[in-house]
Amino acid sequence: MKKFIQGLVAVGAFAAASVGYSSDASALDTVDKGTVVIAAERMTGFALVFGGGDVEIGAGFLTGGNPAPYNFPRIGGDYFIIDGLSLGGNLGVNHYSAGGGVTQWAILPRVGYAFALSNWIDFWPRGGFGWYGVDAGGVTNDTAVLTLDGNFLWHIFEHVGVEFGPQLDVGLANNQATTLGGNVGLFMNFK
Repeated sequence: MKKFIQGLVAVGAFAAASVGYSSDASALDTVDKGTVVIAAERMTGFALVFGGGDVEIGAGFLTGGNPAPYNFPRIGGDYFIIDGLSLGGNLGVNHYSAGGGVTQWAILPRVGYAFALSNWIDFWPRGGFGWYGVDAGGVTNDTAVLTLDGNFLWHIFEHVGVEFGPQLDVGLANNQATTLGGNVGLFMNFK
């Protein structure tokens, strides 16, 4: 038991050191006001899809067409109106030829709050309501969507990096599915 407790203390000390723990616990190191982030979002990912009484697993790389209806690449843009607080959204259009042709689109405004976990990693939870649609063989189906994500931003270079993290998308109309999964994308920030 003693070795177990020592191991927990060592892991805790390592975790605190790796995220750059500050003795001033009241101050968060947030993303600066005026920062703009442009991203290629949901470039790859996976999701559990809940709908119609079944649970399916969807995965994709640079494409939709999997059972996860909301997971296809998008372009995102966000502006930090004050330190830490962002307003923005993403837009996406995806077309693939399966089943006579399927076109998906999404318009999703959002709000978020970003803060540093270390010199290299930020955490940026975001949420918003938007619109998702699909046209499959001339039959159109669209829905309002609640979207939540908790992305980590790994700064590979000063203004460029990788975003990754979990997401939840809930279709709010027309008996649309709910998806829970993870995604990966690329971002660029500037001020």
